[in-house]
Amino acid sequence: IQQLAADPYLAEHLEERLRRAKLSEINAQDGETGHTPLYVAARVCNADAIIFLTEQDAEPDLKQKFGGSTA
Repeated sequence: IQQLAADPYLAEHLEERLRRAKLSEINAQDGETGHTPLYVAARVCNADAIIFLTEQDAEPDLKQKFGGSTA
């Protein structure tokens, strides 16, 4: 999901993948980095993904593993 959120050209695929997802999947953190889909989308300025994820109640305050930064 993080890869889909990182690529603006894949926003449609991200929406398809998460349209019926549980909140735990929307807020899933990468095992190594702790990055969430919303964090990745914000980091690469993928506005479509950011809007979609926030509409799906993605949590902007989940801290990443290193540095503790948030979306």
